Amino acid sequence: MNRTPFFSLGRGPVSRPESAGEPTQPRRGLALIETPIDEKDGVPPHLYRHSDATPIELFFDLFFVANLATFTATHEINNVEALGAYIGFLGVIWFSWLQVTMFDIRFARDSLFERLCKGIQLAAMVGFASAGTRFSTHVQDENVWAFQSLSLILAGSRFLLSLQYTISILFIRRRMRSAAKGLCVIAATLCVSSAVHLGMFFAFGEESPHAYIWTVWFVLFWVEMWMVIATSCITPGIGFQDTHLNVRIGLLTLIIIGEGVISVTRLVNKTVQPGGWTKWSFVHILGVTTNVYFIWQEYFDLTPRRAMGIFAQQIWAQLHFPFHVVLILLLEGSQILALTLDITLKLQYLTETILSACEEPRPEPRVAIRLLRQTIEDMEIQYSRGAIGEQKQFTKY
Repeated sequence: MNRTPFFSLGRGPVSRPESAGEPTQPRRGLALIETPIDEKDGVPPHLYRHSDATPIELFFDLFFVANLATFTATHEINNVEALGAYIGFLGVIWFSWLQVTMFDIRFARDSLFERLCKGIQLAAMVGFASAGTRFSTHVQDENVWAFQSLSLILAGSRFLLSLQYTISILFIRRRMRSAAKGLCVIAATLCVSSAVHLGMFFAFGEESPHAYIWTVWFVLFWVEMWMVIATSCITPGIGFQDTHLNVRIGLLTLIIIGEGVISVTRLVNKTVQPGGWTKWSFVHILGVTTNVYFIWQEYFDLTPRRAMGIFAQQIWAQLHFPFHVVLILLLEGSQILALTLDITLKLQYLTETILSACEEPRPEPRVAIRLLRQTIEDMEIQYSRGAIGEQKQFTKY
C-alpha cells in the first residue's frame, strides 16, 4: 500500500491511497524549503508572484493590530509624553512589520521552513506586546527591562530575516546571479542591523543609560529600510513593481480602520448603556461613525490601482507610516472628543438637577435626594479609581 508523506522535498504530485470505487487523486506535499523562483514559467527565470495576500500574511497583520490594540488599551493618550510613547512603540512594530512584508511579497513560498520562520515572527509580535506595557519615552530603572527585551526581539527578528534572505540566495545564485548579489547586500545589512540591536541591549544595561537612547532604533529602522528598498530597486529581478505590496499596505490600513470601528462599538456601550439613547449621544456616535466611514472611502478611492513607477511606489509605501500614525491618533481623538462631550452633558444635567433642588419652590428632601441619587447613578462613576470616600458620603443619605 502506498503511504502519503506529510512532507516532501519538492512540489510534485504525491499519490493518495486507492480505495474501492475511488480513483487515485494527486496530492501535493509540503516542501521542506521551497524555491522562490517560478518553475512553471521560468524563461527568463523570475520570482514567483502572488496576486493577493496569502492567509499567513493576513494572520501576521492581525497580530500587528492586536499588538497595537493592547498598547492602546494600556496607554491612554492624555499628555505629550504619552503621545511620544505611542508613536515610538508604533514605529517599533510598524517597521518590523514592513521588513517582514518586503521579504514575504517576493520570496516567501509555503514550506516547512517558511512556516517555522513565520511562527517565530508571530512570537516576536507577542514579545513586542509584553514589553510594550512598560514602554515610555524615558529609559528608567523600572522599565529598562522592557527596552532590553525589545532590543533582543529586534535583533532576533533582523537576524531571522537575514537568514531567510541567505536561504533565498542559495536557490537563485545560479539562475539569477545579479539578483543574488543584491540579496547579499540586503542580508549583510540586516545582519549588521541585528548586531547593532544586540549592542543596544548592553547599552540599556549600563548603570545610567541616556533617557533617549532608544531613538537610535529609529535611525536603524530608516537605514535598513532604505538599504533594502534601494538595493531592490536597482537590482533587476527583485524589485517591488510586480508584487502585491500595495495590497498588503492597503489591507493593513483596512485592519487599522477596523480597529477604529471596534472602538466605536465600545464608545456606544459607554455612552448609551447608562440611560439609553438620547439625541446628543446619537449625534456624537453618528459623528465618529461618519468620520470612520469617510476615512475608509477616501483612502480606497485615492489608492492607486495602476502600476506606479519604481520610486513613486516606494515613496507611497513609506508615507504610510506617518499616515498610519495620524489615522490612529485621529480615530482615538474622535472617541475621546465624543466621550468628553458626553461627560460634559452629564455634568450639565447634574448641575441643573442640583439647582432645581435648591431653587424655589424647593421639592421635598426625599424627592430631591432621590432625584440626585438617580442622576449620579446614571453617570456610572467608577469609584474604585479614587472616589471611594465620596461614594461613602453619598450613600449616607
